[in-house]
Amino acid sequence: MSTAFYPAAGAPQPLATIFYLNPLTYLVDIIRAGVFGTITEFVILEMVVLIILASVLFVIATKLLTKMDF
Repeated sequence: MSTAFYPAAGAPQPLATIFYLNPLTYLVDIIRAGVFGTITEFVILEMVVLIILASVLFVIATKLLTKMDF
């Protein structure tokens, strides 16, 4: 579930919380802001969240792959 088809602002609070647990929500919001030219501080925060998440997942994947035998 993400905000690709349904905006979080119009969703009930429990559903909006689930939206923001999905990284796709942040990506959709960033792309939408870029297309419409509405870059705000919140969009920049979403970019930071995605960069941090990608960095953490990259480190985890690197550590897991170095432990594997090929």
